[in-house]
Amino acid sequence: MDVDIKEFDETLKTADLLVDESVQIYELENEKINVIDELYNSLKSVTEFLGFSVNVPSDIFKFSNDTKVTLTPSLDIIIIHPNGKEEQKRFDQLSIEQITQVLKYAVNPIIELTKKEKEIQNKNITFMRAVSEKFAKINNINTDISEETKPVEKSGGL
Repeated sequence: MDVDIKEFDETLKTADLLVDESVQIYELENEKINVIDELYNSLKSVTEFLGFSVNVPSDIFKFSNDTKVTLTPSLDIIIIHPNGKEEQKRFDQLSIEQITQVLKYAVNPIIELTKKEKEIQNKNITFMRAVSEKFAKINNINTDISEETKPVEKSGGL
């Protein structure tokens, strides 16, 4: 039985196409890993600085509603099941779909917490500035008094 050259060429072309498509998928997979790493590192620097934890819907991970899922500042996902069992996952080890859903539900609450924190910080700074100005007045009074009571130096002459 002879192999038809035309069939042989078609099979080689098909194999080449499969290899090309596979290489592209491999490259996309590497790009996905790099993008997730970049997102993880950038987001982690923000969340660790802010220090907020937020709850996210448990159905993202296909858990029941009585399972508590929390995104921590270190970008760990803490899962507390109804029976008390706890598990932990790293944000960058989630699927793309899960990462997208966590971001969808976590970013706005983090923004709101950040706004509240900024408001608190502004109030604290305003208060501290006012107190500092009050004490500065006392310091100025003390400086003025000590200037007035300073002995006058006489210049010596020959």
